Amino acid sequence: MAAPILNASCPVKSTGQRPAEKRRDLFGLKAKWLRFADERQLRRLAKLHVRIERRKALIADDHAERLRIQDCCVKRMQRERMH
Repeated sequence: MAAPILNASCPVKSTGQRPAEKRRDLFGLKAKWLRFADERQLRRLAKLHVRIERRKALIADDHAERLRIQDCCVKRMQRERMH
């Protein structure tokens, strides 16, 4: 179990950039609601983001394999028509 968060406020960095603006583009999301997420929620979003990206990659691999099988079958079908 994670340790409790004692200070949930986000300190302002010396870069001059506002934390709210930086947070809006986290995890590929350009959402205004992200600036209202606390540290615990951001950690959970990070885990979910990794999981979602992994699933997207697996689906893309499966889709590519299905297309390879489809192409193979279409070529076989075309050869069958020629004979």
